Amino acid sequence: MAAIVDVYDALTSDRPYRKGWEPTRVLGKMLEWSRDHFGEAMTHQFVRCVGIYPVGTLVRLSSAEIAVVVEQDEEYLLRPRIRLLFNEKSGRHITPRDMELSASSIEIIEAASAQKVGIDPLVFL
Repeated sequence: MAAIVDVYDALTSDRPYRKGWEPTRVLGKMLEWSRDHFGEAMTHQFVRCVGIYPVGTLVRLSSAEIAVVVEQDEEYLLRPRIRLLFNEKSGRHITPRDMELSASSIEIIEAASAQKVGIDPLVFL
């Protein structure tokens, strides 16, 4: 497990020679590598701990909004608790409010890049 955590940290962190990858990209790569490098059972356990969309990840929603993941839902890994931040239809920031995706019909479309969206998710945690 220590090796898994170390690789995750190394790949998601900014380094002088490269920018860190988005957490969802790192998790996808680690799942690809799990059989040969980490062990599938341990890698799956790690993913269950951090979630498919780790806390602090910006996500694009089916409602045309951008949100930051604020808490995992242990029962529904693809439906974490989020904080709505930006409406893409209007192009405006909205008053942040929390939402339980597990109690909503809204879905996550994809992880959004903080650099491309221009929002620092850590400000809203």
